[in-house]
Amino acid sequence: DPAPHMLRQRLLDAFLADGRLPWVDTDEGPAAQVDYLLASQLRSFHSAYQNGQPVALIRMDAQIVDTRSNRIIASRSFTAEQATASKAIPDVVQALGQASDRVAKEMVDWTTGTVAAAGAAR
Repeated sequence: DPAPHMLRQRLLDAFLADGRLPWVDTDEGPAAQVDYLLASQLRSFHSAYQNGQPVALIRMDAQIVDTRSNRIIASRSFTAEQATASKAIPDVVQALGQASDRVAKEMVDWTTGTVAAAGAAR
């Protein structure tokens, strides 16, 4: 699978496992009536060498949109770097997975907090 699809699935899994939001869906299924939409853009998903050692790098930008007003109520960039155990491909893949998990957790925490605050302000 392409990197954006893999990361999207990891994010979906993180939201579902967290359970703080009553409804989580992607735009791949039938259209659902929702109060908020999380839009994201994957800016970076690769490894690079730092001091002769590969490091997994992920950057994702996200916006939360209030679907009633069609306004962005919050935006944030998420970044994660994870050193690899070695230069071997399986270790680089594992580091990308660990960095993805960190970005996913931060996005879940940020999104649930932002949605809760926005809902309370309505």
